[in-house]
Amino acid sequence: MKISYVGYHKWFRPVIVKYSTLAKQNVGNIMLIPNTVELQAATVTAQVPEAEVKDDTLMFNASAFKVPEGSVLEDLVKKLPGVEVENGTIKVNGKTVRRIMVDGKEFFGTDQNMSMKNIPAEIINKIKTYERKSDLARLTGIDDGEEETVLDLTIKKGMKNSWIGRIERRLRNSRPPCHERADSAFPRQSSVQPPQQFR
Repeated sequence: MKISYVGYHKWFRPVIVKYSTLAKQNVGNIMLIPNTVELQAATVTAQVPEAEVKDDTLMFNASAFKVPEGSVLEDLVKKLPGVEVENGTIKVNGKTVRRIMVDGKEFFGTDQNMSMKNIPAEIINKIKTYERKSDLARLTGIDDGEEETVLDLTIKKGMKNSWIGRIERRLRNSRPPCHERADSAFPRQSSVQPPQQFR
């Protein structure tokens, strides 16, 4: 008689069956011996995908693209597949990007060059690109059929406040001495949010 079960050693014992009798034969209790192998500690390494598509949003994982230390947004964007940067114009799959946003909010208005040249690449977690309704459609609630392509940056946790100060210092150093306040370096038409709004 042979007994086998997953995770246990096979059990075997010869049994003589007498055809001349219908009496039951008791083979006693059968104990199966576990057949386990203890594995050493294993490390599972996963590679971050370069891009993901969720609904109508194309999302790039910034950590999947290596840029030198001290790089800015422009250096990172140039490495994204399907994205072209030429003479300050950004195109995603042939469509011109009209605005660059930070966590869904406008930061430098329509001044894309300000964002590309001043936002550090190291603080960016994801870059999303999607189509959104025009300013007029969002203001009136009436769809005018006009849409614009935007880049929406997601900032890494813990860096949503410190990077604002870094940009302010960089802009202040690039302005004439008469600009005493860092916030005056930002275009007046841009909707710059104060640091506490990003907590």
